[in-house]
Amino acid sequence: MTALAVLTVAAISATPASAARVLKDFDIYNPSGRGGDWRGRMIIDSTAVRFTGNVHPSLTKATAYGCISASVSGCNLVGAAKTLGVVDGRTESQLLEIDKTFSKTSGQSAWVRTCFLHRNGVTNCTSWTAGHAPTFP
Repeated sequence: MTALAVLTVAAISATPASAARVLKDFDIYNPSGRGGDWRGRMIIDSTAVRFTGNVHPSLTKATAYGCISASVSGCNLVGAAKTLGVVDGRTESQLLEIDKTFSKTSGQSAWVRTCFLHRNGVTNCTSWTAGHAPTFP
């Protein structure tokens, strides 16, 4: 066995089990039923959360939020929610692609939500969601 092969085997076996990635898919729809959605994925490991996906505002101004906290109730605290992106589709068709990563610590989880501002000034926000395990065809 060469020195490189020994080093590779040692590096693989030194990777802790907690380093496993967890994938959480989500489909967020405008609660008013008037269009607009954010379909994406959270990629969660022991030290970070990556928020990805596409926001289609569909005649609204959509703001996508992510939260990393020990509990979902922590997401409602001032400063806990991170604005991941804003896209205004009230006057023309728009698309927002999100790909942002934030650090996390042990015991923290991740949630997402979206708020949709309509042309009439009414805003509808979704509840925080932790997503679901991906379904592969």
